[in-house]
Amino acid sequence: MSDPVHDRTHAALLAPKVGMGFHEWYSFWIFVVEVGETQVITLEGGGHPSWFPESGEFRVYPNAEALRARCAYGSIPGYHVMLSEFSPYDVTDWATRRSIQAMGAPA
Repeated sequence: MSDPVHDRTHAALLAPKVGMGFHEWYSFWIFVVEVGETQVITLEGGGHPSWFPESGEFRVYPNAEALRARCAYGSIPGYHVMLSEFSPYDVTDWATRRSIQAMGAPA
């Protein structure tokens, strides 16, 4: 029997797109902020989505498979996160806003 939540999450992790959001029971989030030929950049952290991009940590994965492997359980099929039903999120300026804040300027 197929699980539609797992199937949507699996498909999204195999081909991530900017703006996709994944969550672990709405308490831990992974937002895809950039997808390139040689890397996938995410902003990850706990809390409410409205806390981003001010909170969270940027992570760089060499490819979509590395992101998928990060989200997979180690010994059983499935993932510890699920694709948010609210995807896509508007993350277009998140990396820029964080860069500006790091320099001490208001976002």
